[in-house]
Order: sequence, then C-alpha cells, then structure tokens
Amino acid sequence: LNQIILCCPLKEMRDSNQSRSSLWRYCRQNLWGRSTNVPFFRSTVHFQNVVSFEWLGLVLKFRIFSTSIGLIPFCWREMMTSIWSMSGSSSSSSSSTNVPQGVPPSSSSSSAATPSSSKWSDLEILDLGGSPVGDQCAGRIVKALPECLDTLTLWKGRGDAFIEDIGFNELALKMTQGKLSNLGELDLSGQLLTCLQGAALCRFLPSSLHTLSLGDIAGADDPEEGEDWAQALAKRLREVPFENLSDIQLGPMFHEDGDVAASLFSALPESLESLQLSIYQKHGQIQDHAWKALTDKMKSGGLPKLRSLCMIESKLASEASVEVIRVLPSCMDSLTLGGNGCISPQAWQALTEKFVRKELPELTSLELSGEDNPGVEGLLCAVPSHIERLALEDGLLEDLGEDLVSDGKFLSFGTTWRKNLRVLDLGYSGMDTGVAVEIFRQLPWSLEGIRLTGLTEVEGGGWEALAVSFKSLVCLSWAVISYCQLSTESAVRLVSSVPRRIERLDLRGNPELGAAVWERLSERVTRRELGLLRELNVLETAIPRSEVIERFPGLSDVRIKK
Repeated sequence: LNQIILCCPLKEMRDSNQSRSSLWRYCRQNLWGRSTNVPFFRSTVHFQNVVSFEWLGLVLKFRIFSTSIGLIPFCWREMMTSIWSMSGSSSSSSSSTNVPQGVPPSSSSSSAATPSSSKWSDLEILDLGGSPVGDQCAGRIVKALPECLDTLTLWKGRGDAFIEDIGFNELALKMTQGKLSNLGELDLSGQLLTCLQGAALCRFLPSSLHTLSLGDIAGADDPEEGEDWAQALAKRLREVPFENLSDIQLGPMFHEDGDVAASLFSALPESLESLQLSIYQKHGQIQDHAWKALTDKMKSGGLPKLRSLCMIESKLASEASVEVIRVLPSCMDSLTLGGNGCISPQAWQALTEKFVRKELPELTSLELSGEDNPGVEGLLCAVPSHIERLALEDGLLEDLGEDLVSDGKFLSFGTTWRKNLRVLDLGYSGMDTGVAVEIFRQLPWSLEGIRLTGLTEVEGGGWEALAVSFKSLVCLSWAVISYCQLSTESAVRLVSSVPRRIERLDLRGNPELGAAVWERLSERVTRRELGLLRELNVLETAIPRSEVIERFPGLSDVRIKK
C-alpha cells in the first residue's frame, strides 16, 4: 500500500462506529510498524472532508507516512486538535509556550499541542490551498515546517486569509533564519498580505525556488505600499542568483508605478520559462516604460528560455505594449491573451503577422478570451496548424459572423489540423447556433478533449451537428458539456453518439435533462459500448442520487447531488 485517499462526506463514514472501527483495525494490523523511527508509508495521503481523526493522530505518531500531505477544506479545528494532541509532540501544558508571541490565550490554543518539526522531518509537500485554517493554527503549522520542505501551497480560498499577522511572522522568521533553504515552490496567491509583510518576505526568498506565485496579493489598492513590495522582490532577484526559478506569477501589486514595474521586469532571471501577469483594470495598467523594459529584456536575450507568457486583462493598446507581441521569442510554446476590450486591433494584427511569417514554430498552446476585441477575426483565420491546445473563451466568438466561419478559412480546419489539434476549449465563448454548426462540422478526428461550458445560445441544430461529429472523433477521451441548458432531445442524441473511447463525461448544470438521457447512457454502458467510461459528472441535474448509483454501479467517479 502506498496511497490513501479518503473522500468521506458520506454519512455512513461519519456516523457508523463500525466503519470507523474497521478502518482503525486495518491501520493497526496492516500499516503500523514496530519501529517508530522507520517511515513505512512513503507516498501521498489526501484527507478530504474527513470528520473523525483519532486514527490519523496515531498514524502521525508512528510516522507511517512521510513525503506529502494534501489537506482539502473541511472542519479544521477538530482535525488539527486531533492530530497535534495525539502526535505526542508535546503536552497541553507546554503548548502555551510554543504559541508565537502576540497570540492571545484561548481555549482552543491550550487544548491542541504544537506539532514538533521532528514529526514532519521527511515532509516534502504541504498543500493547504483554499483552507480557512485561522491565524493561530497557521502559526503553529508554519513553525513546524521542516527544512527539507520542497513545496508550500497557501493560496487563499474561502474564509479568512491563511497568513495574517501570526502565520506570516512565523513564515518570515523561518526564511530570515534560512530554515526553508530547500523550498522549491511557494504559492501565496490571494493572501492579501500587507505590503510591509510582502516586502519582508521577498527580501529573504530562498534561492532554491523554481516556482513563485504571487497573484492577487498585497498593494493592489495602495500604490505607495505596493512600491516597497515590488522593489524588494526586484532587489532580491538582482542580489541572489535564482538559477532554478523558472515559473513566476505576478498579480496587480506594482502597476500603479511604472518605474517599479520596469525595475521588476529588468530583474527577471535568465532561467525564467513561464511568466504570468494577472492584471485587472481596476488596479491600473502597466505603464509604457515598464512595457519597454520587458521588451528590451526580450530583445537583449535576457529571457532565452521563456516558453510561456500569460497576460490576463493586460491592456495592449499603446505601441510600447504591442511591441511585446512583436518580440516574442521563437521558442514560445504557450501564449495566453485575454480581457474584455483589452487587446487592440494593432496587437491582434502584430500576432497575426507573426503567425503568417511562421515566427512561432514551437507554439502548441493558444488561449484567447474576452468580449469587445475588434480585429480578432483576422487572427483566427491565421492560427497555425501546429497548435495542439486551443481555447477561445469568455465571449470571444460572441460577435463572430457566420459567413467568416462558413468560408473555410476560420481556424484553418483542414488536413493539417487533423494531425495536431488535441484539445479545444470553447467555454463561454458566446457563439450562437450558426457558428456552432460550422465549427462542430469541422472538428478534427485527432481531438482528445473538448470543453463546451456555458453555450446557452446554441440550440438544437448546433448539438445535432456535434452529435454527428462525435461519430468521427475516434480519439476523444473526455468531453465537458456543462451549463448549456441542454434539452432532453439534444442530450439523448449526444450520449447516443459519444465515442467508445470516452473516459470522462461532464453533463453538470443541465437541469432539464429527462429520464430518457440516463436510460440511453445506461444502456450503452451496460452493453459495454462505453467500456472505458470511468467518470460521470451529473451535478445540478434532475437525476436522483439513488438512480445514478443504480444505473452506473461500475464507475470509479460519479459526482452527484448530495
């Protein structure tokens, strides 16, 4: 055994003492070793929505697992209390001395012992993304992180920010003391740190980093403080050789001051392979001299390994910003441009010219999105044939004329495309029935996955065209047709034509689907026409839970209403 995955919103697991006793007995008989110094369980443990943690505390005590923990949001207080109090790391009487300075005493803090880092000595990956842990608990977790930790994910989800005063102080202290010198990946997206905290953190980022995610963090609404944050990051990048830093995500934290942005762009390391600029118009835009700094960096060969560039809501309207498109390196394999009204006709034209001149020969992934983007039609007719993943999302096709699609030039769906295109994403693209019919008719046989989410303007004729094309998509392994207001008639045609190789089918968010849809799908599954189907998502549909379980007993992943 090298992996445990527990997905237990199940009432039976929560309420049945027999189920819990069986799991407890299994762990005791099959997992626990006689020696407490040898880790017997060296892979990944995921705990999702688990309510009872008595056995988990003893697993930690005997160090049965070691390398990776994924904790997905659930009842944090009970879980942490069970783990820390049963791990034997310290007594409740000593826990108060381990609470970071400034934490007010409380009943919860006195009842849960602070974890000892010796218990986590082999831990390499800790993912607490989206988990509303609370600041006091955050401080204890961060304090116990071992020096061998490679990946720390703390992006903010629901509830309070994970790192506030206490949790941040512990993290900054560890970095200042060099106790996370092996850290390779750090994700603080959405944490909303103060800019003083952000600057202090950036001053001591370990040089071992290969991935740094700082989207939607400090300084977004305070340009004066945001300057300190970005300057500290730029200074750190200049002073320390980040030889392995290949992936950087930057949010709207420095865009009010073009000098700061220019300084940061100039300091980007040569090892950089992926740059993501998540910029939102309410926070301002990058100034022209900052764009020029990024352009000069590319022209001078300062980013020789850059292969992926993502610019969301980046307003490419001025000549300086358009120049960034013109100097994109030929080694690029992924490009993302998007935002409502953010891309000027000149920018689309610059990219079209690069496609026509075949200056991006290695580009395999192209994502375009946003409404009100005049000039994009010419680009769509020049998309190169070597693209393997194409995404046209968020209203990009809303005003597209049917005549453009029907003339055979749109997306160059021809013989060359039939050898290369693997994934097509048209989620919320805004296309109507006429455009959908023309696109669906030209789908290449090489397609392995298709995402059609939120296509509420497509009616019966469009879905009929897709059903016909399904018969020729012999490589298709997954399809997402969600939130499209599908009728029962259209859905029956689709499930009747789904290719035999399909492994994952997502029909969630279509509440009008009738019993005939599930009868037809169940019939094909029973006849083993869909022998590879393993995942079925029917969330937010009208089919009862009991009926799904009865009709599709062999699927490994069925997502239904609770």
